[in-house]
Amino acid sequence: MLIPIQTQYHNVKLGRSKATVPRFGCLACTLSMLSELFFCYQDVPMVASHPWYALNGDLIWQSVAFPNFRFVQRIRVRNDVVVRSALANPNGGVALNCWNGKHWILALKPVQTRRGTDFLCADPLTGRTCLALATYGNITGSALFERKI
Repeated sequence: MLIPIQTQYHNVKLGRSKATVPRFGCLACTLSMLSELFFCYQDVPMVASHPWYALNGDLIWQSVAFPNFRFVQRIRVRNDVVVRSALANPNGGVALNCWNGKHWILALKPVQTRRGTDFLCADPLTGRTCLALATYGNITGSALFERKI
């Protein structure tokens, strides 16, 4: 499931943009990981090939369409209550925006640390799991997804 994005996909572009996966594709990698969790796997090149991206490489959230899950909401501030609730839902999935808005990771579960709530995440940059706050210092938003029922 976890493959560091810098080791491959160097020529894969996001939609019709000039943005490439290694430079701007952590969200595409996170969507690919979500597709695996929701049993409709699409690899990173397939996710990147969809027309869900603006010409600058930004994701057009409402355009995201997978067979088994859908985009619900983009939250542009840290909201641990909403993220915890979405993760507690067996039909939910959460992508976290961190590193001052420059990186996306897949939230797996909340974790209590000495500093408070953190989130164990799958990180497409390193290909490993990490604690979001301990690794990137902040969470600046999230995107919520849910299984189609």
